[in-house]
Amino acid sequence: LPTLIFEAAFDLDVHTFKKSFWNAFLMAVPGIIVGMCLSGALTMLIQYFGIGFGGWSWYVALMFGAVICATDPVAVVSLLKELGGGKKLRTLIESESLLNDGTALVIFMVFFTILTDTAANANPIIDFFIVTFGGIGIGAAIGLFTLFLLKKVFNDPLFEITGVIGSAYLTFYIAESFHLSGVIGLVTLGLLMAGRGKTRISPEVAHFLHDFWVLAAFLANTLIFIIVGVIISNRTNFKLEDFIDLALIYIGIHLIRGLIVLVLFPVMKRIGYGVSKQDALVLWWGGLRGVIGLAMALIIAESSLPSFIKEPFLFITAGIVLLTSLINATTIKALVKGLGLTKITVARAAVITHAMENLRGSAEERLELMKNDRFMGGADWESVSKYLPKIWQPKEKDLLDKKEKGGLIELRTVLLNREKTTYWNQFSKGLLGRKAYNQLVKIVDELLDEAGKTTLSHAIYIDELWNTSQLFDKIEQWTKIQKSSNKDTFNKLIISYDACKGFVKAQDKLLELVNDFKNDESNSAEEKEYLNLLENEVNEKKIQGLTFLRNLKNAFPEVYKAIETRQASRDILNHQKNKMVEMKKSGRIDKEDAHYFLDEIEVQMNELLNKPLDFTLPDAKDLIKDIKLFSELEEKVIVGVIPFVEIKIFPFNYQFKQELDPKNGLGVICRGSAKISNKQDDNRSAVLAKGDIISDKTVQKGDRLISETPLTVMWIPSSKIDQVKSLSPVFKDII
Repeated sequence: LPTLIFEAAFDLDVHTFKKSFWNAFLMAVPGIIVGMCLSGALTMLIQYFGIGFGGWSWYVALMFGAVICATDPVAVVSLLKELGGGKKLRTLIESESLLNDGTALVIFMVFFTILTDTAANANPIIDFFIVTFGGIGIGAAIGLFTLFLLKKVFNDPLFEITGVIGSAYLTFYIAESFHLSGVIGLVTLGLLMAGRGKTRISPEVAHFLHDFWVLAAFLANTLIFIIVGVIISNRTNFKLEDFIDLALIYIGIHLIRGLIVLVLFPVMKRIGYGVSKQDALVLWWGGLRGVIGLAMALIIAESSLPSFIKEPFLFITAGIVLLTSLINATTIKALVKGLGLTKITVARAAVITHAMENLRGSAEERLELMKNDRFMGGADWESVSKYLPKIWQPKEKDLLDKKEKGGLIELRTVLLNREKTTYWNQFSKGLLGRKAYNQLVKIVDELLDEAGKTTLSHAIYIDELWNTSQLFDKIEQWTKIQKSSNKDTFNKLIISYDACKGFVKAQDKLLELVNDFKNDESNSAEEKEYLNLLENEVNEKKIQGLTFLRNLKNAFPEVYKAIETRQASRDILNHQKNKMVEMKKSGRIDKEDAHYFLDEIEVQMNELLNKPLDFTLPDAKDLIKDIKLFSELEEKVIVGVIPFVEIKIFPFNYQFKQELDPKNGLGVICRGSAKISNKQDDNRSAVLAKGDIISDKTVQKGDRLISETPLTVMWIPSSKIDQVKSLSPVFKDII
């Protein structure tokens, strides 16, 4: 079970899971409770007519109902991937199964402990909540501890893979030893590792780790099926009524699941990504039963319960798994195709066609080059030509109806997917931080949810990026920088810079891709128009990013320099590593010697990754001296002023309310700029820059003051202005 449950959770796309959660929750919690009750009632009805399930109580029937409602959509999901079915539908089916299995196991264990007199709590409802939330707590605690450990290592496959495996089994056995839900704990752990863990696991290890879990889940699935088959053949005496019961239960669970989907459909189509009628049909017919149900049936088979419970329980459960695998799994392909879920848009077909034409052109060029190769020139080129890619042309029946601006929508989606890949490439090379990567990918995922209908330069998209750190949501001022040891605010600012820099680099890659599309001579006039529009959108994004970086450099040069230093350091380490790998492959250096130096380089990479950014913040004295207005003041006057002033820092596009109200004091802009406007007077506008004064003469009643860049202001509260004046006649004249 730890292997099966963790692998399923670890393989989920967390963003899509979050958006699909409430739909999955409806099917997995209220849905399974209703399904359990109706399945239990069906079992008791069969008993009432004397066909089977003799001697079963309502507790046993409800426990059986919980087991028989646990779904396992492995075959359906793999088929949807193969056929190109929607990612959102796949994730919904996977999410429902994951939550469904957790709920079923918790309910199963509640009834099982009651029947075997091992229940910790006499009230099954209280027991359900304790078991569920206790499992979540255990999974979260071990997950966070595992993430902490993974942060301490770098590119160590043995430790990282062993650590993740150990955390999965530890979660399950600790939770179960405290009579909590190990399955719910594993789901929590798996989602943590799939989300936050994605950037904690070394990029070079991640692919192998996923492959390992796929293999482990395959082996676990196989083992459970073999074990169940052996046990059934050894223990169960088949009777005609067993097969009648099996047929009735098979028909019944599909009618029950259909009823649940039908009742929940009006709600499900309005929340999350929504559910179409076609999706609902696949959700209904794709509710295969699998290894989780078999695992619970094995628990019953190995228990001390009487044989009149154990034998039909195991036989019916295994029979339902077999029938859904033989009937549902083999017919789901026809259903998916018949519902048109594998059809693609005309625009997507055009993108694929262009890609295949590009591939063929490249292959033909390669073929011509090979004809002049002295080792291959004598080949049978007619035979070789058979291996050239064929021109891809979809059938009319495989295409959806043409949509307005479908080409533009599809191309936007292609660019967004490319942008997401670019962020991963930057992160894997150490040129993009964890938090910046997560924020950038989150924004791209949200735009992908819009299915290409939102422009790439959408204002909300840019605003979210610049507010990556939510730098000033709760901090309206920074008092006396020189006395503050708290660099958290500036560390958050670093994330904004990091995200913006990665963002600008990604736009360069997108422009390369757009130009590649534009070079295709087969483009229609409409496609050329779309590509020009997209080029403008990408350039607009890039300009906004470069503007932010320029403003940040002017406002916080110390931070900017420190970040560039770290970027350059990582880049030189990447170069050394790549060069060493290249020399090892060419035989220029011995393999063992190369590993020694590679280990040293990776140690430096890890130190750089976890080392706090080294920068010195300017103190109030330096900020005051840097303002031309105060350049002639004596050193002792500047030092004397410091106790009476506050240094306030504000973000880009911050609208001031009471923070810099001239009634409360007087301000001098040390870095950055702000603009003044007035709703009542359209002609009233001004820009305040470095050295300008914020007073009742510059900011009048009704004016609106907004920062154009990150802004640093020296603020003298009105209660201290007289004290500052008394320090120096020159200062008094300035004020």
